[in-house]
Amino acid sequence: MLRTNQDRADISVSEKFRQVLEAYKIESAYGSTIEAYKNTLSLDGQDREVNVLRVGRISLMYQTTDGQSSGYWDASQKAWVALDSTYNAEILKGLRIARDQASKDIMTMPIQAPEAAQ
Repeated sequence: MLRTNQDRADISVSEKFRQVLEAYKIESAYGSTIEAYKNTLSLDGQDREVNVLRVGRISLMYQTTDGQSSGYWDASQKAWVALDSTYNAEILKGLRIARDQASKDIMTMPIQAPEAAQ
């Protein structure tokens, strides 16, 4: 909608500018949030119940409910990629922080390098 409104002649420049600023505000707020939720993912050919951790727009990770395996969403592959067990404790800490079960702290997480805007 934002892109189409920018080309419309019946919308004032000030309204177009307001819409752009509103979009930046929403993106900024979303980018600084952390969220945890349960989901079912297909991992290694079988459906598994997992806890998903989203850290802004930086990373999307999962951990199985038994805490034994973790992984992250690889946008370039458009697939979930398994991580070695060294990240299990950090992802669990992130899940606890997102659920307000632990105080905010520094987390060591797998982060993909940013891509150039197109």
